[in-house]
Amino acid sequence: MSPEISLDLRREQHAQETGVVPILLVKLWHPDLDPPYYISSDPTQRVREDEERVYYGTISNGQEYAYYPMTAKLPDSKRDASPRATISVHAMPEIIEQLHLLPMLYMDWKQVTSLDLDRVERVWPSMKLTGVEYDQTRITGNLVVDMLSGEELPFWSYTPSTAPGVFR
Repeated sequence: MSPEISLDLRREQHAQETGVVPILLVKLWHPDLDPPYYISSDPTQRVREDEERVYYGTISNGQEYAYYPMTAKLPDSKRDASPRATISVHAMPEIIEQLHLLPMLYMDWKQVTSLDLDRVERVWPSMKLTGVEYDQTRITGNLVVDMLSGEELPFWSYTPSTAPGVFR
């Protein structure tokens, strides 16, 4: 079952020529990372500047997302497997140095369009970044949804498959 999207987005997706751009907004976070990093796939506007450089990004719902070039394969919706996505973000070396020290990362994805930056079309929350590879300018990894995090407490139950010694 596909998620619902707005009529405006459907109309723009089916139009022959359009100026509307889908934008991926990513929150890169970890409990030990304060503050989290907010990343945009599109240099929508100039958000700030200092003496050294000009910063582009996207402002959505009052949050500033910094633009970093990225490639992403969005999650599929197969019934027999957990949703998986891959992402590669070209980031600044000082960000990579800080993230490299963390054992695991999480990402929240939102999709908006240039038509209305405050209207969130789709959301993929709390995806765990696994298989992370770092080099001097890029972070690459696979994103998966941790299915146990959505379970009611207690999420671990004693069944013959998880604790066979109990059922002898």
